[in-house]
Amino acid sequence: MQYERAVAETYCLGHHLITIPKSFRMSPVVTGIFRPDGSNVKDPAFDITVQFDGLTKAKFDSVVQERRLELSEPEGEAVKILKVDKKISDSATLFRVQEIGDSYFSELYVLHGSAIVKMRLESFRNSYLEAEKKIFELARQIKNMPVGQRGNGFCLGPVILGSKMMKESASYMFQDDHGLTFEIEIDTYGRDDPVSLLARMSGEDSLLNKFKVKHTVLRARERTVAGMQADEWLGIGFLEEDNQRTLKFALETKRKVPSLGNPIISLTFDSAQPLRDGTPTKTEISNEGAIELWDSVVNSVRFRNDG
Repeated sequence: MQYERAVAETYCLGHHLITIPKSFRMSPVVTGIFRPDGSNVKDPAFDITVQFDGLTKAKFDSVVQERRLELSEPEGEAVKILKVDKKISDSATLFRVQEIGDSYFSELYVLHGSAIVKMRLESFRNSYLEAEKKIFELARQIKNMPVGQRGNGFCLGPVILGSKMMKESASYMFQDDHGLTFEIEIDTYGRDDPVSLLARMSGEDSLLNKFKVKHTVLRARERTVAGMQADEWLGIGFLEEDNQRTLKFALETKRKVPSLGNPIISLTFDSAQPLRDGTPTKTEISNEGAIELWDSVVNSVRFRNDG
């Protein structure tokens, strides 16, 4: 199996760009966790989910109605009671749910072009009105992706969050029709793991050793990614039941000072993954072809020039 590098597409993930062959499709659901600048570190963080795949107003209404029915299901006295179901506009609906006692969570569903943005924030001691004010303030900072993937902010699929954050992280996935996947996690201000990726993969306490997984290391080294130092581990695992070859590649950046241009980037590549419809797959790509594909994607990661 060969991938033609010229036939590729560039995506904005967080504050960075990455180029991946067009045979890989981006998962139509992106999730992230955010805390606006100036928040208390103990304040609840926003959970944001962006769902996109050519969605229409009718599909938006269907998703909102489905969530309405879920939240309307009683779960017991004073446990998850839907208190507010408010249509803000034709493209925005707010739900407020009492979880237990004076603890609530509020959810805002907004249609942005062909994307549904769901924002959720927990609140305590009956402070739901303050929480909902924060939700609306943050919602105003979410825009459709500018032409050329420029503009200030954190990219989440087809939308961009322009507000300044003290915490911002998100997960993305790409999959082809042969069971190959790339998963990327970006955490702008997170701290490096005290145990490096190479140590986690090769140490005595690694899962490979704990579960006695038969494997071969193709490459384990340090490298540079988007100007940052990173650990890289490329290996082959063999399933016990049929000795089938599976590929597992991983990379993780290391940086002393977190910043927009220096986030934690965790990138993994796997083969023999089930397709979206559950169909099982086997590793078809050669080791050499997989390494070439991996290097082309890793080398494409670069900081996006905002503005």
